[in-house]
Formats: sequence, C-alpha cells, structure tokens
Amino acid sequence: MEKNKDKSHLIDQLYDYLEEQIQELKTDRNQLNHKMQDMIQEKNEKEGAINNQQKIYQIRKVFSPLPLEIEEEKQPVSEDMIQIEKEIHEFQMILREKEEKITKLHDYQKGLEETCLLQKNLWKGKIRKYCLFQHLNS
Repeated sequence: MEKNKDKSHLIDQLYDYLEEQIQELKTDRNQLNHKMQDMIQEKNEKEGAINNQQKIYQIRKVFSPLPLEIEEEKQPVSEDMIQIEKEIHEFQMILREKEEKITKLHDYQKGLEETCLLQKNLWKGKIRKYCLFQHLNS
C-alpha cells in the first residue's frame, strides 16, 4: 500500500513538472509570436515604403529634372527585407519546435492520466475481489 502511495506521489510530481514545462513553453511561444508579429508588421511597412519609393521614382523620372537619389536608397531597404524575412523564418521554425514539444508533453500527460486511471481501476478490482473473497469465506 505504501509503495502505491509513493508511486502515486511520483506520478503526481511528474505530472506537475510536465504541466510547468508546458506553461513555460506556451509563455515562450507567445513571446516569440509577438516578436514575429512585430517583425511581420515592420516588413509590411518596409514593403510599403519600397512601393512608395518606386512610385516616387517613376513620377520624378517623368516630371522632374532633379537627380534621382531615391533609386540609390532602395538597395539597403531591400537588404533589410531579406534579413527580416530570414528572421521571420527562424521564428517560425522555433515556434514549430515549441509547438511540437508542447504536443509531446501533452501526450506524456495524457499517458500518465491513462496509466493512473488503469492503476486505480486495477486496484479497485483487486479490492473488490479481496472483499468478495473475504465475504465468501466468512
């Protein structure tokens, strides 16, 4: 009986540990998701700026005799876009890994719950058989 209590206590501790790890992963995932959303917004803003620069360049090319410095500025913005897209891709990979870990830990928890349920049912069955045996022998 004492062995079952120790086993049950260890299972409870393991379950609590898994729950804590899941919560930490969810917190990390949410923080990464916010950072990624900020980067996506920055990327969209830069794309808008590039489109505006291209429109301005086309208009100035036709209507203005002034030098066209905007074309020179377009190149670094494009390099920024490539870097941002790489970072977004990295965030997506990290988020995917965190989701997989969360799923695995949930599966472990579910397995523990099923194991505990089976053990309780088996234990109840043994008690019932013992009680029935005691009743029949008396």
